[in-house]
Amino acid sequence: MSRKPWSADDIPNQKGRVSVVTGATSGIGKETAKVLAQKQSTVILAVRNVSKGEKVAEEIRADYSDADILVMPLDLSSLRSIQAFSSLFLAKFNRLDLLINNAGVACLMPRLMTDLKF
Repeated sequence: MSRKPWSADDIPNQKGRVSVVTGATSGIGKETAKVLAQKQSTVILAVRNVSKGEKVAEEIRADYSDADILVMPLDLSSLRSIQAFSSLFLAKFNRLDLLINNAGVACLMPRLMTDLKF
């Protein structure tokens, strides 16, 4: 017995749910944010580059006029940025239903250290 391939159509309506997508300015993160917006989730684009994030939010709103999209700065290599994101998130929302940890970079240079030495 074979099963039909999974697709985004299999995702149920997400109305009333809050989703955070890291790395949402391109690739898989951007496409994930689009699908979640289509499925009516409140979507937070957690991004290093806010201007790129705003452009993605505009694209999503152009496709889904009722999309509830918020762009928030988040640099996962900075503990201060993580703390600021957390504070801002908790000031706006009382829960998180879905976290998509998509952010990542290809490191093709010598290893760099954060200000906290990791």
